[in-house]
Amino acid sequence: MIVVTVAVLLLLTSCTYGLTDGSSSTQPDVSQEVSSSVSSALPETSAAESAAVSSQTDSKPAESKAGSSSEEAVPVNAGDKWNLILVNRAHPLPESFKVDLSEIKGSAYDVDSRVVENLDDMLAAAKKDGMKLQVISAYRSVAKQKTLYSQKVSEYVKLGYSQKDAEAEAARWVAVPNTSEHHTGLASDIVGVEWYQKHGDLDDTFDQTEEFKWLISHCTEYGFVLRYPKDKQDITGITYEPWHYRYVGKETAEYMTKNNLCLEEYWEKQ
Repeated sequence: MIVVTVAVLLLLTSCTYGLTDGSSSTQPDVSQEVSSSVSSALPETSAAESAAVSSQTDSKPAESKAGSSSEEAVPVNAGDKWNLILVNRAHPLPESFKVDLSEIKGSAYDVDSRVVENLDDMLAAAKKDGMKLQVISAYRSVAKQKTLYSQKVSEYVKLGYSQKDAEAEAARWVAVPNTSEHHTGLASDIVGVEWYQKHGDLDDTFDQTEEFKWLISHCTEYGFVLRYPKDKQDITGITYEPWHYRYVGKETAEYMTKNNLCLEEYWEKQ
């Protein structure tokens, strides 16, 4: 009788130990997984900050973020938010990105086919009001962007900058390939015809023209916003560009303008 009792006790002890050991060896670190998931879903707050992070993580190129499964982190063609795609150094376009293009009336440039009518209407309205506007850049391929960026880097190297400093300075003026809004077909560089003929290049004196004042007053009516405002340079990481207009949709354009938001700030609020 005693032998049987001892055997039963030994059997129960063995089962209990086995269950405890099994649960501890297979239980995942849930808190770590949740923390990682939340972290990957949070967008970068500014291109300037992302540049600093990127410089510290050369072994993990920025393009890897484009492959993230989180649409919040990289809102590329996120359902009906195609017009709100955020492209900067923190959110580069994936290599697989494609866009259907249509030619802007009276121009040699193309934009996203879903945007061309709005842009054509805006240019026609400006002309009707006596404003002579000219599109000098719109959709731009990654290959073209690589050429422009390399040229800008070379300019600074010739001025005595180190390669690293030249690349950083060039990025303030010309977007690093795969991080330019022009790749999306949603952005256009628009200036006054006479102003551009006199200057032959782009600078912020364009904001002193009547054409600029017209654009700022009416662009939201057609779904466009000034993408890189003067007071948002520390957030966008891009130097003030009074000629760069980005399609976001009429409702969003009005909201962003009313609340003085750049696109990075808009996404932070979503």
